[in-house]
Amino acid sequence: MAKTIYLFPDTNVFVQCYPLDQLDWAAWREFDQVHLIVARPVQAEIDDQKNRGRERLAKRARTASSLLRDMILGGCEPHIVRDGGPSVKLLIRPDIRPTQGLRDRLDYGRADDQLVGTVHAFAQEHPESDVRILTHDTGPMASAQMVGVGIAPVPDNWLMPPEPSAADRKLQSLQEEVAKLKEREPRFRMASLDADGGEHEIIERDVTIYDALSANEIAALLDRIKTCFPIATDFGKREPSERQIQGVLQVMGMKEIFTPATDDEINDYRHKYEKWLSACENRLKHLHTALQESAGWPMFLVAARNEGTRPANDALITFAAKGPFQIMPPPYQATENDDEDMEAPDLPPPPTPPKGRWATASQFGFLDTLAQFEKFQRDFPLSKLGVQETLIPSLPQTRRRDPNGFYFKPDRPTCPVPEFDLECAQWRHGLEDELFPGELHFKERVGNISGALECRVHAENLSAPEVMVFPVRVRVSRAKAYDTAQELVEALCGKERS
Repeated sequence: MAKTIYLFPDTNVFVQCYPLDQLDWAAWREFDQVHLIVARPVQAEIDDQKNRGRERLAKRARTASSLLRDMILGGCEPHIVRDGGPSVKLLIRPDIRPTQGLRDRLDYGRADDQLVGTVHAFAQEHPESDVRILTHDTGPMASAQMVGVGIAPVPDNWLMPPEPSAADRKLQSLQEEVAKLKEREPRFRMASLDADGGEHEIIERDVTIYDALSANEIAALLDRIKTCFPIATDFGKREPSERQIQGVLQVMGMKEIFTPATDDEINDYRHKYEKWLSACENRLKHLHTALQESAGWPMFLVAARNEGTRPANDALITFAAKGPFQIMPPPYQATENDDEDMEAPDLPPPPTPPKGRWATASQFGFLDTLAQFEKFQRDFPLSKLGVQETLIPSLPQTRRRDPNGFYFKPDRPTCPVPEFDLECAQWRHGLEDELFPGELHFKERVGNISGALECRVHAENLSAPEVMVFPVRVRVSRAKAYDTAQELVEALCGKERS
């Protein structure tokens, strides 16, 4: 004998679940047959809901009502939902009335309680059968449990996704429209690169910071310099003299005349000596900065590309430092040795003290005139007297900007700044990456640096700016500039000994 279960579906089975023939009936595979019995309260509720406009609930109710109508017109013959495993049949039983004895416990003015009372009545007539109410709602479940009616909970995977509201549908429509518009806009991809061109989500760098020399260290090094190069006190003979020249030049009337150092030259030397000491002190005081520039600041390199379907008009790309650091483009260098490492500057050599000078002179005067003419030629070459060069000024030449090139706005930063911009009249799409290098600068006394580099792209035909944020991590190590300062001082003193 076939094992049968009788399920009385709630209205939500028809209007909130997938169609009956698409449901997974595996939960009742221990039965041979499943009879789905549509009671009068459910039929009436379906008829009521089918007239509620164009919402999905009304559409599903109209579909269910149409199926029930065909069954009624066909003599209420069962509708086969599933052939086996288990077989599922849909039946209509408007004749079953709720148990009258439950009126004091159930509110028959409510459709849910009417259904529970109907299931109870059927179960009383078929005490040997497995009879349950099939519902997903807690209201009929509670009523059924209260009067001893079996419950078959609707599986969650039977339920269709919630129907979007009118506002949700409007929002979705607007989002689709925006998506279509954005497809016709420029679209940007930005990535952080290392020195080898590899992409990284985080900008991680190592840097060595040089400590400045202390006042005592500078004073000791200056004493060493003054010991090697004391200020001169011997300025040679103080009286003029002359001597004869032997040989042919003597026949021509040539002689040598000694001119002693003048007071002005001696005073000028002393002034230059003090100025030289100040220059040495200044170089030592700022040596750590020179070493830092030589070693370089940590770099970042951002690659950006327009991957959209349109060029970006009047584009602006902004790089902003977010954290305890500032940024700037690499210093511009136009020499042939751009790639060579900078070396720490040497200390300047001391001035040479005046000691007078010997000069050749003629007794006849014509050679003196010739010497004066040669000196005039050296000081005022004929090329400087050309009319065309002096009377026709050179006109400034304006260079036309490449509309696809990138230019700093307003100017290229020459010192660290919180952010800087570049502009491009027309950033073409489908081209190779544009590379934007920069340096990370921070106070020399800080420790490790944590922050972020924000990259923003604006354009006239871009509805919203493209923004990419790269975390920044800089590991800082310390080094002393004093060791290098000693080497520079000893190198300068070595020149004096040689």
